[in-house]
Amino acid sequence: MAGKYPRSCINCGARIHMFLGHDGRWRAMDYPENTVSGRWEIHNKGGVC
Repeated sequence: MAGKYPRSCINCGARIHMFLGHDGRWRAMDYPENTVSGRWEIHNKGGVC
């Protein structure tokens, strides 16, 4: 099984990347070009997504 894969958010439709963390949980991350900091950030959208 791959430790990451691209997809769309089911709530807002944004392109996100899913990463499998060391703790075994999947995390949705925004692409760096879609963030203010230019880094990978947790996809949350203020708790909506």
